[in-house]
Amino acid sequence: MDGFKLIEQTLVERNIDTNQHIWYELAMSNTEYGPGWHGIIISMISKIEEIYKKNNVDISEFKIAQIKEKNGRLRVYHTSSLKEVKSLIDHTRLNQRRPVRSAVRQEVFAGMEIGCKHFVISALQRMVMKK
Repeated sequence: MDGFKLIEQTLVERNIDTNQHIWYELAMSNTEYGPGWHGIIISMISKIEEIYKKNNVDISEFKIAQIKEKNGRLRVYHTSSLKEVKSLIDHTRLNQRRPVRSAVRQEVFAGMEIGCKHFVISALQRMVMKK
């Protein structure tokens, strides 16, 4: 699939240490989403890390079972004892919509526009050549 990139690649590009528990959890989780979600997910995980530090709770209890896109929204299946983490994940899930789809849609419309212009130019060229 063109444009596909694993979350691990994005973490490395952003110089995030995947040996730290929370980032390792993210890199090793079962994922079903496109790279357009990477920024949102990384931001969410950073906030989760801050919540654990603020509450002085061992972050190793945080587990990610799966992260996926379903019906245009992000789903995060996780284990955490902190209600604040659940609230953050719910807020992220409810307030983010398919970033990849809109980018793809823009590319498709741009391609259609270019295609139409090409068709019009080709038709004009044929008309001029006939004269």
